[in-house]
Formats: sequence, structure tokens, C-alpha cells
Amino acid sequence: MITVEQAASLIQSNDTVVTGGFVGIGFAEAIAREVEKRFLREGQPKNLTLFYSAGQGDGKDRGLNHFGHKGMVSRVIGGHWG
Repeated sequence: MITVEQAASLIQSNDTVVTGGFVGIGFAEAIAREVEKRFLREGQPKNLTLFYSAGQGDGKDRGLNHFGHKGMVSRVIGGHWG
């Protein structure tokens, strides 16, 4: 077992991040929130490729919204755009 912080630290710049879930169900919210905190604090990880198959979040501040910072994501491969 590892902490949320340790899990988030495994994601490095230029990595591909694959997420799961739909809306607010089954999404690793705590890890995404920690990755966002790290990016805002350190500017890392950057240039991520985000891969997902269904819309995840509340359209405000949950789910994939944690990845919505300039420079954090360089490419998105996804479904359920809406």
C-alpha cells in the first residue's frame, strides 16, 4: 500500500495518464487532486497525455477538471465529449 501522495508522485512529465469512471463514480479523485496540487506547486508533471473513455467530473472542480491547467496536458484522447 502507498499513500495518495506517493501514487501521485509516480506520474512524471510526458507520461500518459489513463483514467476511469463516469461522472463522479469510479474516478480516482484523491489521486487527481494530488497531481493537480503538485503541478500548481512545482510545475510538474507537465505535457501529459490524458486518455479516458467517458466524461468524469462535475464540470466545475472534480474529475478531469484537475488536469485543466495550461501546460499540464498536451494531448487528450477521449470519448464522451460534451
